[in-house]
Amino acid sequence: MAGSRRTVVGLALGVAFFNSGHCFAKFDRTLRQCLGISCVSKNRYYDITKLVCPHITAILDDMCEEEENRMKALDSTTLGSWKKAVVTSDGVWHTRGHFSKNGSFILKNHLTGGLLWYGHKCMQGNDTVTEEEP
Repeated sequence: MAGSRRTVVGLALGVAFFNSGHCFAKFDRTLRQCLGISCVSKNRYYDITKLVCPHITAILDDMCEEEENRMKALDSTTLGSWKKAVVTSDGVWHTRGHFSKNGSFILKNHLTGGLLWYGHKCMQGNDTVTEEEP
């Protein structure tokens, strides 16, 4: 039943696991197999990812825009301005030690730590949750 305490708790747990980087397998193993709590099915967990993705994307887009505007507001001759940016990057394959079909990458301002760009690519096929960049 929508709005029930069980639904709300399952949703909250699903969002918490998703935000901490865990997929359904870890969620299921931790809750159902270890603790004996069965609250969300695999399909419902996937629905949770669809539910939170636009909100997370909006937050990340705002962070990128805020840092870009901050850098553009600096004098163009200043180190760390948009024209004299000092950046660093990091990327990760999502299954360490194994061949992974999912990878994420970020670009950030090295001087402030502000996020400038982020991306995620999946070699599995078309992404049905997010709209990929061209």
